[in-house]
Amino acid sequence: MASTSWGDCIAVAGDERGFLYGVARTENDPGTCVIWVADVSASTSKPQDAQDAAIPLGDAAVVQVISTTPAIQFDVTAAAAAADGHQLLLVGSSRQDDAAPVLALVDLYSSQPITASSSSSHPSAKHKLANLIYVHPNLYSQRQGMRILQASWHPSSSSHFATLSSDNRWRLYNTANLSEAEQTFALKPPGSQLSLGLRRGLGLSSRSSSSAIPPRFTAFTFGPPRTGSWASLAVLFLASDGGVYVLCPVAP
Repeated sequence: MASTSWGDCIAVAGDERGFLYGVARTENDPGTCVIWVADVSASTSKPQDAQDAAIPLGDAAVVQVISTTPAIQFDVTAAAAAADGHQLLLVGSSRQDDAAPVLALVDLYSSQPITASSSSSHPSAKHKLANLIYVHPNLYSQRQGMRILQASWHPSSSSHFATLSSDNRWRLYNTANLSEAEQTFALKPPGSQLSLGLRRGLGLSSRSSSSAIPPRFTAFTFGPPRTGSWASLAVLFLASDGGVYVLCPVAP
């Protein structure tokens, strides 16, 4: 079924400029997706009461419709926009029976104008074509059953992003080379045999867990940037045992 409103979007992301990006199914081929772009910067910059701060997506006019080459023909589950809006990460899985994780980057900055389809649900929007590049395809295409739990842009570098996957690996990527990770960390909690061999200063630290089963890491966030302290070089991880672990130092 094709998407006709923001509520039908598979994934939504926003950048620091006040633009929204929605991954939507196309009218002609529901198996393929396009990207809607809306400018809500005027709404977000106005002084508002706390209860009125939310912006109804139904009121956000689509100003751009971006198709990609190759087309988005995998199941998208999440999206993350770079702070400057130049690039959009897409996370998902392939449509084969033994689904493999998919991570792709859409180069919005270099997109080119194209003619809108006569059946477009947003004929007044600018239509563009952008390149889609698969990230680390030699790894992810061979890892059936693995999931990418999160993908986020680094707050101190517009050319770096990181992923956390279900194999307890945290990978840092540079947009200058998307064929492989720039850095890879095997997340091994301290106090277990698995943590032996980690270099000093690169291990994960938290309160020790009483469970004999090592926790799984489920989410992460970067330390506050531009603080001039070690916190800006830290990555914090939430684990399945409820603990918060810290990896430090990590720099792009």
